[in-house]
Amino acid sequence: MAYGRPIAVRAGMGRTPRRRPAESVPEPTPGVLSGTASAAVQLARSASSALSISVNAGGGGGTDSPSYRYIRAGAAAGGNGLSWSTAWSSFASASGITGGMTVWVAGGNYGAVRPGWNGTNANRITIRAATLASHGTDTGWSSAFAVDGGNPVIFDAGGSASPAVTKALNLDGSNYVTVDGQIRNADLESGYGIIARNAYYAVHCDDGTGSNGITLRYIEASVMPNSDVNRREDGIQGKGDDLIVEYCFIHDNDSGVTHGDNIQWFGGNRITLRYNVWKNGGQSIYLGDGGLNLWCNNVEIYYNLIYNRGGGHYNGILFNCVSSQATFNGGQPAYYNIYNNTVDLECLSNDGFNAILNAANSGPTIRFTNNAFRATNTSTMQWRSTNTTNAFDNSGTGTCFNLPAGITAADLGFLVSAPSNALGFRPGASSVLRGVGTNVGLTVDMLGNLVPSTPDIGCFQFAP
Repeated sequence: MAYGRPIAVRAGMGRTPRRRPAESVPEPTPGVLSGTASAAVQLARSASSALSISVNAGGGGGTDSPSYRYIRAGAAAGGNGLSWSTAWSSFASASGITGGMTVWVAGGNYGAVRPGWNGTNANRITIRAATLASHGTDTGWSSAFAVDGGNPVIFDAGGSASPAVTKALNLDGSNYVTVDGQIRNADLESGYGIIARNAYYAVHCDDGTGSNGITLRYIEASVMPNSDVNRREDGIQGKGDDLIVEYCFIHDNDSGVTHGDNIQWFGGNRITLRYNVWKNGGQSIYLGDGGLNLWCNNVEIYYNLIYNRGGGHYNGILFNCVSSQATFNGGQPAYYNIYNNTVDLECLSNDGFNAILNAANSGPTIRFTNNAFRATNTSTMQWRSTNTTNAFDNSGTGTCFNLPAGITAADLGFLVSAPSNALGFRPGASSVLRGVGTNVGLTVDMLGNLVPSTPDIGCFQFAP
């Protein structure tokens, strides 16, 4: 298959690059997870450009702290949570959790949980899956407790045997909490340290008063099985400021009966979604709520893969009731940065569904750059004020519909012509996506590959 130069790129490639503004969430530097100053992640590429991850999240094996507590499914009742030997047996039995503490959790099934813990912006609470390399104290530790090797922390709401509305990981009433599974496999779709499943909502945050300061990291989240379409809604739902979802796999939240979405976040400021795989969502990313007159401001969406394969999907990224104002909260600039995402909505006909960037308006500053599209309805992109160096496929079942004015499409040259998994969306050696993007100030891609000053388009940087 031959590839030409990138004709699927909007005019304006020569403009001065737009860098991410200073008010944005800091980009993780290679080997460091933003938001956890002591969280070092070593990223090593194999010959096949797959990713192997070893994590030292602070408090590695043999390191204890007065601020550490421990939970282990199957532990003897009556523990005090101060070591693995005396671990609490459940979240319900844990007590005295305050800001600045880390709660280490051994692999096992904990059922549906609602911690109800509150940290502060300066002293967060961290719920962290225990790994061989990073598990706090060695007192009472056994390698059998580690989530490495197929023994994840599981939050399971019980599926169809449960009440109609269930929440596997329920963060209602919690603020400034990080939930960190620490690991995922090289294929990006398995091996997560934490799994939330078999629920109406896989992860739920307070949608009334809001849950502020929530970070979700290395979590796999999906609702009830596909056969139970009446009792499955969102992978992540909630409201609140300072949400970060990173390095997660959110999938199969796509019931057309309940309008299930991979994420529905009703409102909040400073929302960051990065380095995630979003698969088979009714609407993959749904921000704001017109009926409640709520919106999300200062949104960062970058280096995500969004794709559908079967199921009840019908939209991509939906901004519902985006603020029509250019500023909010006393004059802060409102902006949306949507950079370096790869999107395949499995839009196989021009039927008006599976659209990207629906229901937004031109109030905030919207930067839409370096995104790659396959099998997507792009009719709702016409209003983009800053729409540069994006690419659109026209090969076989990957053809995009309703291209913006001035755009022609090309075979984008993914590693697999019709990708069936995440890694198939990497650019091939002759891909027109290579080396034609705009520098937006990001430093690493989905797999931890360094991003040069002239990046590739899409969520994967080419690596031989």
